[in-house]
Amino acid sequence: MSKTGKLFLLISLLTFCTILPAQEENKPDPEEMLAKELDRLTFSLKLEDWQVYYVDSILHNDYYGMVKELEGMQKSRVSNPDLYQAVQDKWMESTQKAYQKYFSAGQWALYLKQGGQRAINEREKRRARQAGIKDKKKK
Repeated sequence: MSKTGKLFLLISLLTFCTILPAQEENKPDPEEMLAKELDRLTFSLKLEDWQVYYVDSILHNDYYGMVKELEGMQKSRVSNPDLYQAVQDKWMESTQKAYQKYFSAGQWALYLKQGGQRAINEREKRRARQAGIKDKKKK
C-alpha cells in the first residue's frame, strides 16, 4: 500500500473513531427529555402540584410503553415505517387523552394552542392517508 493510501486509511479511521463517540453523546437521555417536557408543561400551563404528579406519571408510562412496543417491532424486524408511526401516534393520542382528564378547560385550550392541536391534526391526516391507501388496495 502506498504512503498516500496508508495516510488516507489512517485519517479515515481517526475520523470514524471520533465521530462514533460523538454520536453516542448526542443521543438524548430519555429521563432528561421527559423532565424537560414536564418543566415546559408545568410552567407554560401553570400546573398545580397534583397535576405535575399526574403529568409526570403519564409521560413516563406512555413514553416507556411506546419504547417497549417499538423495540418489540424492531426485534420482529418490521420494516414498514408507517407501522412505527402508527405506534407513535397511538401513544401520543393516549398521552393527550390522559392530559385532557387532568387539565382544566383553560389549560387544555392553552395546550392545544401551543401545539397540541397541530399534533392532533397531523395524526388525523396520517390516518386519513392510510385509510385512503387501504381503500385503494381493496378496489
